[in-house]
Amino acid sequence: MTQASHKPEPGVRPADSHLDRRTSHPSRFLVNAVGRMFAAVRFPGKGRLANAVGGLLGRVWPEADCFPHSGARVTVLLADRIERFMWAGFYEADLISIMKATLRPGMVFADIGAHVGYFSVLAASLVTEHGRVIAFEPSPPCFARLSLNLRDYSSAEAYPMAVSDQSGEFTFFASVRPDELGWGTLLPTEEPREQIRVQVTTLDDWWARGNAREVNFIKLDAEGAEYRILLGAKVLLEHCRPVIFLELNETCLAWDGRSSQEILRFLQERNYSLQLLSETKGLGVPSLLAIPNEMADTKKRIAELKLESQRP
Repeated sequence: MTQASHKPEPGVRPADSHLDRRTSHPSRFLVNAVGRMFAAVRFPGKGRLANAVGGLLGRVWPEADCFPHSGARVTVLLADRIERFMWAGFYEADLISIMKATLRPGMVFADIGAHVGYFSVLAASLVTEHGRVIAFEPSPPCFARLSLNLRDYSSAEAYPMAVSDQSGEFTFFASVRPDELGWGTLLPTEEPREQIRVQVTTLDDWWARGNAREVNFIKLDAEGAEYRILLGAKVLLEHCRPVIFLELNETCLAWDGRSSQEILRFLQERNYSLQLLSETKGLGVPSLLAIPNEMADTKKRIAELKLESQRP
């Protein structure tokens, strides 16, 4: 990236959106009830069935609510495949378990690539009003809905920004799929994409401005920019020692000329214990859980979850 002179926008409190959150309408009640039933059970082929059923129900009522934690409500659009997985309780089950085992009231959670706020809302419900949730999302349509979903949480603030290894204003390449708006990236790809200019910060720059005294957990899903984001967070990682959960998508990392092995080495050199989760999304993409070596109690709690993993 080429350095630019623009300063990142400050975090903003979530605002209202045009989306309809009425839950008393019979159609909304129906789609929510079906989603709750899906979320309550596990069975082979659940993802395929939920995807098909959600798509059909979306023709009856386009929006639904999902509940990743008691009292935590996220509004999703059933026209979006990933959001149908959220609605059916099929999305990132391991990450949900890890967050519930790790986050406590008063902690600070950073959501890099927050999408529509599924994990930001979960985190806000776990850290309570005594903690903080900082959500970064550069895609305008996703950010609008992130703001909607976070509007009931006074501890949450959203930034209409991307995160990388340099701060400034850069090109963001929007998702090529209208049914999956969360696939935008800072990296050029072979497909023709809509290009917009967005504000970008490094985590070190953001932290150095006094935005938080500490960061306890970072969730990172940035469509190939993960290594850059870690490079731009060296100081924060040294001082705060957060738990890190990130996606390892080799195809997206290759857009940046990187690989998952470089990420593993980067974190091992900084005294992190690594656990490679075989499959966490129902999408065939592995993820990495990184815990500072000194956090023995956290590692013990995670071990008790008995997550399906493989050796890094």
